[in-house]
Amino acid sequence: MAGKKKRASTAVGGALVPCRGSRGRTRDAASFPAPPSHVGMPSDYVATLNDIKNRIRSERVRVVMAANATMVLMYWEIGRIILARQATEGWGAKVIDRLSADLREEFPEMQGLSARNLKYMRKFADAWPDRAIVQRTVAQLPWRSNLALIEKLADPDERLWYARYTAENGWSREILELQIESGLHKRQGRAVNNFALTLPPADSDLTAQVFKDPYRQDRPGPRLAIAVGGRLACLLWLLLPPVGRGADRLSATGDSWPIARGDAALTGTTPARAPEQPVLRWQFNTQARVLASPVIHDGVVYVAASDGNVHALRLADGEPLWTFAAQAGIEAAPLLADGVLYVGDSDGNLHALEAATGQRRWVYAAEGQIMGGANCAPGTPPLILFGSYDYRLHAVIASSGELAWVYETGHYVNGIPAVGDGVALIGGCDEYVHVVRLTDGGLVSMIAAGSYVAASPALRDGQAYVGHYSGEVLGIDLAAGEVRWRFAAEGQPAFFASLAVTTTRVLAGGRHGILHCLARDTGQEIWQFQAQGDIDSSPVVARDRVLFGAGDGRLTMLRFTDGERLWSYLVGSPVTAGVAVVDGWLIAGATDGVIYAFGEAP
Repeated sequence: MAGKKKRASTAVGGALVPCRGSRGRTRDAASFPAPPSHVGMPSDYVATLNDIKNRIRSERVRVVMAANATMVLMYWEIGRIILARQATEGWGAKVIDRLSADLREEFPEMQGLSARNLKYMRKFADAWPDRAIVQRTVAQLPWRSNLALIEKLADPDERLWYARYTAENGWSREILELQIESGLHKRQGRAVNNFALTLPPADSDLTAQVFKDPYRQDRPGPRLAIAVGGRLACLLWLLLPPVGRGADRLSATGDSWPIARGDAALTGTTPARAPEQPVLRWQFNTQARVLASPVIHDGVVYVAASDGNVHALRLADGEPLWTFAAQAGIEAAPLLADGVLYVGDSDGNLHALEAATGQRRWVYAAEGQIMGGANCAPGTPPLILFGSYDYRLHAVIASSGELAWVYETGHYVNGIPAVGDGVALIGGCDEYVHVVRLTDGGLVSMIAAGSYVAASPALRDGQAYVGHYSGEVLGIDLAAGEVRWRFAAEGQPAFFASLAVTTTRVLAGGRHGILHCLARDTGQEIWQFQAQGDIDSSPVVARDRVLFGAGDGRLTMLRFTDGERLWSYLVGSPVTAGVAVVDGWLIAGATDGVIYAFGEAP
């Protein structure tokens, strides 16, 4: 490993680095006197203050729920239009892609107009043909909860049952998915009392998710004000707090795998359906080793190779769409966020490429090679985070590549930073897991791992999970800043693969060739699977399937519940990168330079 590079004096340039000294009570030509003390206020002041606070909270909930209902109904109407044009004019994917581009050009401040979301609108309208049901029930739910309903439930009556229960009980999307998976409707019966249209509590999970729904604009521009309604738009502007973009939308779906570990929290999970009996549909030879996981979005596979070339391939048949030459080797996995592909190289350059064309928007130069991929953090503006061999975690502005802040560790940073709950987590060769604030890169806590951390950490429900070089998997309580449990694998094998973390289990593959399935709350082993080679390929959980590659060149699919092998395929060359899964497709790269695409039998 190369030594740490000397820092260049121009590294920060015109960066937006927080200046704490400028935050005060004065400004040029203005002053801001301190408010009067609470001492001496009228006896009813506190009660009046609380009444006003409660009024504001209630009004905020009413306004945001009304805005959400308006947006969801508009999505339904757009979906109906697309369905009608498909039936009468034969509209296909290319027309929707063109429609998305034109709408985004006309309404640049609006989110939710991507080709993928337009297809969701079409699917949403097809699933709910009755406008009255949409207006009365479905429009009361956040858009992401609606997507969960149409992705996970084919039966219209079951969908309506869960939609009503979600609205009545204020469920978050995560709770909704858990209730669907547990078959709640079978235990309680499908009959539902008359649905009362009332506002959810201000502190309910559903209300919180509507407030942070990435497709809802908190401060609408003039075009969105027309769509939402003038009075409502003004109320939104005045009452709603700013909500970040970027990482809130960075999660795997049925047709998207935007980051090497599926989502911003790096859980390695997806709601997508893996092929039941995968067959090889196509191959593409990059002519160099593939050490980075591919990403998939809107029917395109993006993969980087060790010769520095980034390839965009059509998912359906592997047809090359474009190639970008980085001029330096690439081991870091790409990240796709908001139509931009971010990829780092061995010279320390982070490239921002237009996903549609491969044209470079900007490049940011770190002072050491980039081995792990980037992640996207919410905020205004959104940030792109990545680690480097210059010992630092870098946060750059997504739109421009300007430096926002840096955080310095004690050694090389190999993995992808995990993002969630207002913090970023990184592990490194200094044997610590670092927790830093997304706002300014300030340190929250450092947790001693006990050995080198080469893989990426995963976040779920306020807990972090990571494996290290000396054969342990850790469950970390972030609130307490301490290790909650340790699982020690026999023989102390190195864990270089990142973990897959579901609501109940942790999947960890090591260089002893064993994939361990552990209980998430205790770290106790549930089952293990013995492969025939090192497992450096980070496992992926797709519904009830576990997929990974190994050093013997074999791809494997296991049953999640008990680790039973359901399928395997020998590509013949070591598979060290994680796989990517979207509905009906499994994509993997190997050290022979070939991208292997598996789907259902044609």
